[in-house]
Amino acid sequence: MQEINQYMDSAVVRKSREWQRLKDALVLALPPEVLKRVVYASLEDTTLTVFSDSPAWTGKMRFYDAEIKKVFTKQGMVVRVVQSRSVPPVTPRA
Repeated sequence: MQEINQYMDSAVVRKSREWQRLKDALVLALPPEVLKRVVYASLEDTTLTVFSDSPAWTGKMRFYDAEIKKVFTKQGMVVRVVQSRSVPPVTPRA
């Protein structure tokens, strides 16, 4: 039996694994009430961008920059800059 990864686009698999790795590290770095507001995260070079579901939570997330850097370093990921951004909620079309 062949693995499903052989049938999927390798870029999609790679992005999925990267997101899971970032998510696992964020679980260790952020308290649950902040973590549940995280929509997505991206690591480019040494800049981690964390997207939340509202500007208010984006502001609160900035208080955890030092903890995020510390946890990511322990997980073997170099993060020198943490950016917090918000994205509008996705509403399904009727």
